[in-house]
Amino acid sequence: MLRFAPSWALGLFVCVVCADDTAIEGFDDVGIVDITVGAFHACVLNHDGRSWCWAAEPHLIAQTNERLDTIVAGEWHTCGLTPDQRVVCWGSGEDLVTDAPVEGRFVEVCGADGFACAREQSGEVLCWGNGDSEYNGVPVTPRARPFAGPMKRLRCGSYGVCGVDEHDEDVCWFGPSGSDMTPPVPVVEFDWETHACGLTEVGEIVCWGDPEGSPELAAPPGVFRAIGVGFEFACALTPEGEIRCWGDAERASLEVAPPPGRFTRLAVGIYSACALREDGRVICWGHTGIDCVWGNDPIEGCRAIPDSIGEIYRPPT
Repeated sequence: MLRFAPSWALGLFVCVVCADDTAIEGFDDVGIVDITVGAFHACVLNHDGRSWCWAAEPHLIAQTNERLDTIVAGEWHTCGLTPDQRVVCWGSGEDLVTDAPVEGRFVEVCGADGFACAREQSGEVLCWGNGDSEYNGVPVTPRARPFAGPMKRLRCGSYGVCGVDEHDEDVCWFGPSGSDMTPPVPVVEFDWETHACGLTEVGEIVCWGDPEGSPELAAPPGVFRAIGVGFEFACALTPEGEIRCWGDAERASLEVAPPPGRFTRLAVGIYSACALREDGRVICWGHTGIDCVWGNDPIEGCRAIPDSIGEIYRPPT
């Protein structure tokens, strides 16, 4: 049985960090409670629902004046739930934003590559977006109603969406035909991109479903309490709050070891990751411009993580 851990991901509010990223005006204590990471952007949520995003591309930065209870990053967009259970989306792809559902009340939302899905109070799942992801050259566009019946939980990946139905059975809609993203053993939490990794009831890691049979599925032994999956790599959080990562070193800059210390939250994007340290600071690592640099050149229009929120981890030389 697949049961998902609660996923705050992030909440979004109006940006109060502009030219000066060293402080957030009007807030002595930001109070970060969660983080989320996409392909080229990341966001944090504080204790009263405000959030801040930083990104390599301007259109990925938060642009809503509404407070959100929940916010999640897709690869090129962000969606969230308002206190009155409406869905709000912004980011890349005009169709994704304009096609966000305006009717109904939603209790969960998840984002993928070019589409997003939300679960209504009734359990019915609705997906929308331009479906701009491809698998082996074939566009992957989700059905508006990917499941035959109501669902209890959702989790989006690049090419599909999985969940738990009313009979506690794992159900996945996966665009590439012939691929099965259903967990091979019962897990209590999982995350996926092009492959999936989850935690069993005792906290051990199991990975499955890489459609290309890549060898980067081998996970470290031991017990963990959170897990996140990127493109051909993954990271997990130990009960002591330490981070372990494995997979393709080039994809996630894993040649740069994860930051030391003790952390309470972990979020993994396509090529980078962020974690919330016990002292409330966010530490990010990886590449694809999350540090506003591509190679050795600064990225035009990029907004860096505010100093008052956290920093990019650069290990001592």
